[in-house]
Amino acid sequence: MKRVLLSKNFYFSVLGVCLINLVNLADELQLIGAGNHPVFYYFIYRHGLGGISVIVTVFAVLPFALSHAEEMENGYFKASYPRSGAVKYAWNKLTYTALSAFLVFLSGYALLIAVLGSFNPMFPDLTVAEFEQRYIGRTYMVMLAEKHSMLFFLLQAVHEAVSAAFLASATLVISLFIKNKYLLLCFPVILIKAWEVLSGLLKLPAFLCWTQFYN
Repeated sequence: MKRVLLSKNFYFSVLGVCLINLVNLADELQLIGAGNHPVFYYFIYRHGLGGISVIVTVFAVLPFALSHAEEMENGYFKASYPRSGAVKYAWNKLTYTALSAFLVFLSGYALLIAVLGSFNPMFPDLTVAEFEQRYIGRTYMVMLAEKHSMLFFLLQAVHEAVSAAFLASATLVISLFIKNKYLLLCFPVILIKAWEVLSGLLKLPAFLCWTQFYN
């Protein structure tokens, strides 16, 4: 894991998560102007305010999900696989892939909050009733936001970080069958769009519509 955390791909991905969200919010930030809306507003609507947020999922893959495909490409797989064994090899890959994606998104959103917080207040000055009126359907989040608790941002970021870990792990599994790294980079986007179509056709319940993070 130390090798992952010290790699340039990890830090590039953290920066990428932050920058994609800032680009996605660019029109809204320019239209409203710095300081006119709290970080709370930008953060909960960070995907809905723009049209490119789904691209952020590419950065879930970069740190480690391509490792198997790269080892197959450079021949290192033949040396590492017999030495560690099938179970240990697969477990290590899945663990590092999921954990690295999770940490990338958590760190990326911490950076985003810091950037937005440098020129915006963190929370709106609203009563509980006003919060519930404006942000209906987010009951426990409203309670945290009303208390100006930073736990609000942590829980929001963790939700998406878990989704990123799943997408990265799915990409790692698919890399057993697909060797094209460019296609693997795009796989999270393909999976999200395919699931959106499938959930719409089958009218799946809301708790199965995890792709809502990117809409």
